[in-house]
Amino acid sequence: MAEGTYAENLRFNGKNIILRSNNPMSPEVVKSTIIDGDQSGSVITFSGDEDETCRLSGFTIQKGSAFYGGGIAGHGTHATIKGNIITSNSADMTHGGGVHGCDGMIEGNVISSNSSNYYSERFIVYRIARRQHKRHVLLESNS
Repeated sequence: MAEGTYAENLRFNGKNIILRSNNPMSPEVVKSTIIDGDQSGSVITFSGDEDETCRLSGFTIQKGSAFYGGGIAGHGTHATIKGNIITSNSADMTHGGGVHGCDGMIEGNVISSNSSNYYSERFIVYRIARRQHKRHVLLESNS
């Protein structure tokens, strides 16, 4: 996808696709390729049927608001989530203001300034992959 702001709430619907910015390795491109949920549900929703060949990389994922997974609602997906900025998202309860329910590889993401209503940072990224599937994830300024 080209740089720009896209007011969208995207659903993968079990499809093993690759969704990426035009240069997911460039911090400048990642910062300026924005998927904005406009506070109307999770920004990205996986069905849980996606496997590791499904990829999401190189975006700023922002302004999602949902019961759980304001930024990304995984539903047990095995998709690879790599090189994103996941910021300014919220969850109504305790379930992952930034990311919820992702069982695939989560690598090289910045997860910042997200919130959940009742608990602290440990619930900003809730029920995600086993430790060996999380690498180089930066959590900062979440509440």
